[in-house]
Amino acid sequence: MLQGKVAGLSVSTASGDPNGGGVQMMLRGVSTLMASQEPLIVIDGITGGSLNNVTQDDILSIDVLKDGAAAAIYGTQGNNGVILITTKRGTRDNNSVLYHGYASVESISNQIDVFSPEEYRNLKELSGGAFTPLDGGASTDWMSMAFGTAINHYHNLSMNGGNEKSNYYANITYNSREGIIKGSGLDKFNVSVGTNQSFFDGKLKISANLSNIYAKGSQVSEEDAYLAALICNPTYPVYNKSTGAYQTFADVMNPARCVNEFREDVNWDEVAATGKVTYSP
Repeated sequence: MLQGKVAGLSVSTASGDPNGGGVQMMLRGVSTLMASQEPLIVIDGITGGSLNNVTQDDILSIDVLKDGAAAAIYGTQGNNGVILITTKRGTRDNNSVLYHGYASVESISNQIDVFSPEEYRNLKELSGGAFTPLDGGASTDWMSMAFGTAINHYHNLSMNGGNEKSNYYANITYNSREGIIKGSGLDKFNVSVGTNQSFFDGKLKISANLSNIYAKGSQVSEEDAYLAALICNPTYPVYNKSTGAYQTFADVMNPARCVNEFREDVNWDEVAATGKVTYSP
């Protein structure tokens, strides 16, 4: 949402892994060599918030403080700039139910070219006898064993309503992402509820917000899977014919075994709650 719209703000994606580094942001250039260069995230007035706790359909406005004087109110935490996020609230006399969803497909756009089984078997002739390939008697596309087409989908349902004295806003989001490396992916389920109540002819106002996000997925080592797919002998089978187990290699892991057996489960649950009471005599 912010990429290319704020001068001095750099937004980049370090990894396509759904469980990876996510989005990296930098304001006003490099300010430190060792510490974090990420700007401070403030969500509804709460400092140190996480972008994982808010979904795109839950955002009302985003303000960026990149000037040192403007960010000074947050002390040393604002040295790298501040991003202020305000989430949606209920509106009076406007009851509505909205749905937003989309689906997308991801795949490798520029794949490194490696030897096919036929090309590998002809290396002795091509090298003038300098290299004799080890022929395993099979034809395997190791890239297809490690990588595939990722299907992603996003669903959001929001409800809003109220009157002069009270209003509410509720948001339910489900986001499912697959990685282009087989065996990797992340499912996130987010529920947020906010309400505002006024009493005594508007002199007393109470507001409360609750957000809960649960994520579950699996992660595969990108380095191991990619390196193995690049250098494995394409004439060897995925499984050993005599034992039925995964074919082993001396210098690298079997790509199929890497994505199928060496997975790391990812599970996390975050809850954020805020409340405010205002009395105007």
